[in-house]
Amino acid sequence: MDFRGEASGSGPIQASTLAEGDIISIDCGVTLDGWVSDSARTIAVGTVSQVATDLMDATRRSLVHRRTFVSSLAHRGGRP
Repeated sequence: MDFRGEASGSGPIQASTLAEGDIISIDCGVTLDGWVSDSARTIAVGTVSQVATDLMDATRRSLVHRRTFVSSLAHRGGRP
């Protein structure tokens, strides 16, 4: 977990430490029976700056683009 630019490791962040405009990044991974999964979420606390909003929007668009690209590779047998 990333909180105010510092990795906080495992464990919860107390709600009282969050402030308006904070952005929290949560990244979780699981390995089970040979399968590996990873998921990440970015959450805005209240109203965030325009720069933060632009960054989150650009990141979201990049992820959508990546998913579309990877899906198109799968339909072509994994070749670009």
